[in-house]
Amino acid sequence: MDGNELAEATTAWLRAREAGRDALAGFHPRTLNRISLWLREEFGRTGNHDHIRLAVAAGRDAVAATGADDPNLAPRLSNLGFVLWTRFDYLGDQAALEEAVSVGRRALDVAYPGDPSIPMYLSHLGNRLRARFEQTGDPSDLQEAVTVGRRAVDTVEATDPRRPIYTSNLGLALRMRAERFGAADDADDAVKTGQLAVWLTPDGDPDLGRRLNNLALALRVRFGTNGDRADLDGAVRHGLRAIEMAGADQLLLARWSSNLAVTRKMRFEYGAAAGTTLDTEATSLRDADLDGAVRAARAALEACPPDSADRPGYQSNLCEILVTHAEHRGGEADLDAPVRLGLSAVTATRPDHPDRAPFLACLADALYLRHRRTGNPVDFDDAVRRWEEAAAVPAGDPVGRLAAARAHARAVAETRGPVEALAAHRAAVALLPVLAWRGAGHHDQLRLLRRHATGLGRDAAACALAAGAPDEATELLERGRTVYWSRLLEGRRDLDELATNNPLLARRIADCQQVLDRPPPENATPATTAAHRDTRMAAAQLMEDLTAEATTSLRPPSLTSLLPPGGGGTAVIVNVSRWRCDALLVSASGVSTVALRTLTEQAVSEQTNDYLGALQQFEASRDRTALDIAISDALAWLWDHVAEPVLAALGHGTTPADDNWDRLWWSPTGPLTFLPIHAAGRHGTSDTVLDRVVSSYIPALRALQPVRVDGGTPAPGRMLVVSLPETPGRGKLDGATTETALLRSLFADSALTVLGDTSASRTAILEALPGHTWFHAACHGTQDIVNPTRGGLLPTDWLTTGPVTVPDLADRRFGAAEFAFLSACETAVGGVHLLDEAVNIAAAMHFGGWRHVIGTMWATGDKAAAEVSRRVYRQLVHDGTLTSDNAAIALHTAIRGMRDEAPGLPTSWAPFIHIGP
Repeated sequence: MDGNELAEATTAWLRAREAGRDALAGFHPRTLNRISLWLREEFGRTGNHDHIRLAVAAGRDAVAATGADDPNLAPRLSNLGFVLWTRFDYLGDQAALEEAVSVGRRALDVAYPGDPSIPMYLSHLGNRLRARFEQTGDPSDLQEAVTVGRRAVDTVEATDPRRPIYTSNLGLALRMRAERFGAADDADDAVKTGQLAVWLTPDGDPDLGRRLNNLALALRVRFGTNGDRADLDGAVRHGLRAIEMAGADQLLLARWSSNLAVTRKMRFEYGAAAGTTLDTEATSLRDADLDGAVRAARAALEACPPDSADRPGYQSNLCEILVTHAEHRGGEADLDAPVRLGLSAVTATRPDHPDRAPFLACLADALYLRHRRTGNPVDFDDAVRRWEEAAAVPAGDPVGRLAAARAHARAVAETRGPVEALAAHRAAVALLPVLAWRGAGHHDQLRLLRRHATGLGRDAAACALAAGAPDEATELLERGRTVYWSRLLEGRRDLDELATNNPLLARRIADCQQVLDRPPPENATPATTAAHRDTRMAAAQLMEDLTAEATTSLRPPSLTSLLPPGGGGTAVIVNVSRWRCDALLVSASGVSTVALRTLTEQAVSEQTNDYLGALQQFEASRDRTALDIAISDALAWLWDHVAEPVLAALGHGTTPADDNWDRLWWSPTGPLTFLPIHAAGRHGTSDTVLDRVVSSYIPALRALQPVRVDGGTPAPGRMLVVSLPETPGRGKLDGATTETALLRSLFADSALTVLGDTSASRTAILEALPGHTWFHAACHGTQDIVNPTRGGLLPTDWLTTGPVTVPDLADRRFGAAEFAFLSACETAVGGVHLLDEAVNIAAAMHFGGWRHVIGTMWATGDKAAAEVSRRVYRQLVHDGTLTSDNAAIALHTAIRGMRDEAPGLPTSWAPFIHIGP
């Protein structure tokens, strides 16, 4: 049937519809299906809303007229879904989208086995689920979109001309999941599928522009995970090519221009962060990107029809770009235009739409900028209200909501002071767990924490202290740091209470956690890696839903539950914030505070930089004398500004006259986490921490509580020793032989497992750990303070398999293990960009179930490590059994004795620390 015949058939069909259902019986469903598709094409040509409304009606009639056993039912359902999708895509009709998902599922259900169109049905369903996620924010739709998208690509014939379409659609779902969860692997897969889709599409194909745009978006998202400028450059290049192919299609021109605008803005910001104002060429290129972003965003808005559902998004994008432009250009910019655009975007967006959150945040940014330039308090109040609303949109992207909450907190603190900012910080801290979503990989979680969590808990605690609320300050700080470990352990906590009240729910949560605890497959292929990731994410999403049902049984720990037991000493949290620095003294009786008035965040940062610089200089020069001097200076500084005020407040003014030493658990924050507070003082005098108390460290208060994890029961009374005097690519460790000989003399052969030489492989170590109560690592260790997940213990095969890392340990459970001595370098050193997350091997072992852990804060001398080991084990091991309860006291006695012998050589005794109760 040609166009004229279809027009006549449409007229006849409309008359029949008016006449009643019986009159429709004369129309063959094939004809009705053709009418529906023709009307859809007419809508695309004319934009007449009646055409798409009638196209949907004709499609429904075609389906209704098709028998349940008719093999044409599935394709007609698919066509109806296509028409419904068009109605939603162009007009934003949510009901049409819901129906499109429903008929898409039905098409798959009724398709006969082997139907060659099944890949098409799968891909179409994936598109609609992805769109529904954009409308509702429900992650389960996004997970399913990836699943059906993979099935479509996996089942389509290699020669099928529709293969590029399905490949591109899968890339869209992967890109969106990468954006939602910060998943770097998804972003990488999205780029690869996008590149494949473009490669499969011949020049001149009308869909090439779409695929180039999709690839540009994937590259932009991947840039967000890897910071690689080449991805941004590629995104701009492909985005420009796509726009050239938009032709007269104004809707595509609007979408692709808006996408390009955002990408060019990002490239401007990247250049502004990396470049210098003295580089005139770089400045010119950055300015060109910013101006180009403004032009593209304006072009998008001009090309967009007034009634398009996409228009609010284009308005908000232009608002955001104009704010950036105004900040860069200073007083030259129009401050009213971005506010008007932002307000229009918010007004046109329904309250429960996920996009309302970023639109509100963008409007708040515009208002706050205008307030800063004009001083208008009304703008400030309005900005605060909009940030609050953005953070509270339930369907909004969680990371975006957190960013809005943090912007709100920062603005109030800077404008009205920390006391007024307490409520805003409280709301921001409550959102922090979203950064460590269980389904994301370790590296993804830590990257998001680095980007969005740094300093938030410390600033929140400072606001609470300014408001005279030390208990709340402690709770906020507890929730605002070690977020990575807290989320990991949430699923491993004791489920006894929940099992009593709701055994089925407890079992389902435990089943989800089993899936999440599975390590990545060995010798994985891209397909098995992707399958593992999909399964993990699906389990994580289900666990989120199940945990929401169990909120009364699985609440976060209260301050009361975190207090040390009576007579158990004091935990000293040293909070370092831009607003103030304090020590929170947490004991069984509650929380008291010491204002550290001579301490500032800037001073701590400068001292830490000097300390780290001395360590780096030592690595290059091996001049231990210079390092001893630098560390002695740092210990004196720590005494003056941190340790002495705390000890004075606690009444520890002199050395105990007997052996009744009090315990102190240091819990530093921020850059102070790098510094050895336990060794602070002027050695050679009694003005030292070592001469006043027994020190331990805890990453957070929860470290004082029993570590209850279901990891099986280690063999009672067994010691695992990793002994590597020689490691490929590393210097010889004679002390490893000495330490191993010591342990052989203390433990019976039946209680000792020694992995040495080739037997100390990465796999062997990880497999052996869960079966032992005690662990001693006499081997090399390393740490990358920029990316701490790369550091770890070095097995004999580390050059090919890598170290035993924090993610390796986090992926496993070790049951109720007792004691680990990490006689290796830098095992208790975290990362400079993750100061409050305790990303190091010692913390990983403690949180994994090892009650007491001894680690090192810098590279230790071989002989010193052997000597500390000798002194500690001689105190702890009796008759072949190690009693770990006195581990902290044993270490204190060992290093204090070594200090007395060489007070001017802190590199030999100060790096060793105890973590645990």
